[in-house]
Amino acid sequence: MKRIIAALLSMCILGTAAPLIVKSDTNGSVTANAEDPTRMCGDDLTWAIEGNTLIISGTGDMYDYEPYTSPFCENVYIHDIVIEEGVTNIGTGAFEYCENLTSVSIPESVEAINDWAFQYCEKLTSIEIPDSVKSIGGYAFSGCKSLTQITLPEGLASIEEGLFCGCESLTSVKLPEGAESIGEYAFMMCKSLTSLTIPDSVVSIGDCAFMLCMRLKSITIPDKVEKISESMFENCTSLTEVIIPESVTSIEDWAFASCYDLVTVTVPSSVSSIGFAAFQNCKKLEKIVILADDCEIYANNETICNDDEGYAGTIEGHAGSTAQTYAKMFGYTFVTVSELPDTDVTYGDANGNGTIEMADAVLILQSQASPDKYGVDGTEEDHITAQGMINADCSGSGDGVTAKDALAVQKYLLKMIILPEE
Repeated sequence: MKRIIAALLSMCILGTAAPLIVKSDTNGSVTANAEDPTRMCGDDLTWAIEGNTLIISGTGDMYDYEPYTSPFCENVYIHDIVIEEGVTNIGTGAFEYCENLTSVSIPESVEAINDWAFQYCEKLTSIEIPDSVKSIGGYAFSGCKSLTQITLPEGLASIEEGLFCGCESLTSVKLPEGAESIGEYAFMMCKSLTSLTIPDSVVSIGDCAFMLCMRLKSITIPDKVEKISESMFENCTSLTEVIIPESVTSIEDWAFASCYDLVTVTVPSSVSSIGFAAFQNCKKLEKIVILADDCEIYANNETICNDDEGYAGTIEGHAGSTAQTYAKMFGYTFVTVSELPDTDVTYGDANGNGTIEMADAVLILQSQASPDKYGVDGTEEDHITAQGMINADCSGSGDGVTAKDALAVQKYLLKMIILPEE
């Protein structure tokens, strides 16, 4: 069903004819064929056209309009919009299909921008949204094909469904600190998006959120997100790197399908399921490391594959794991974690944060003293991971993790030795 919806969205972005409701001549006189031509902005708002500029003034909320019924829809003479201080709400579909709109001025009095407000304003190149705005509705900027940059307000709690869908000129976006969710289709078909900074506060990302972001090269998923949603990165053909945090418990159907440039992926031990076609048609995928012993992998050769013929890379995991069973089922090459080369090991980095510090020595000792709490399957949130155990074996590498490995970390920090300690 999601794939059908995605296809329909693609058709919508190509454009749908909207009824002509308002036209103005070069002198600014206006004719309207709406049922009530006086019902333009809001009960306490007025409007005027000066040259190519539409000015909205007064105090209060703008009206909401059904799709394609904005009184300014397809007004070819509106190039600029000035919303004056006092307007508190930009209504649903208010400026949808203002096809020649290039700039918008929004005052600090505005608190909300509703659904579809600027949808299909195809010549709008940039917009600055003041921090007074606390909510922006779904699809508010979808289909703004010329939008290259946008400043989002700091207080924005969610990136709603389809917000930037089809903004094919958008190159980068910095999401505000404190944002908690990214909705379905939020950045779908942002074909020029190369980078995206997702704040640590984000806890959920919806289906197809980055689908068809064909220039997106790398992304770090915040460590509070619990699932890689259906088709989240499907057809991100330039994606070379993705970091999946330990918070993730499931990778859903088509999550990374047709990520042609993805070379290696590490699926952490927290992931308990990988859905159908999750890594389908990943042409350059050479290695996928699946660290959970009992991860439920959808039993189809398309779940992990380079093309229609199957998978030419390696699947790495623990001996006796479901990853090994899956590899055997379809004749794929399996390598046990213990056989991984030293280049995959950061000796001493037991907690996996990328640095060697006293906390690593403490975690090594905790994992030995209280394995129920701090071991690989421990109950504590900051327990050691399977990769952490590999990194922790830094003294007499290959003989298992003991207290001497914690001592080796301390000696390294005192610059007495280099790791691994022979």
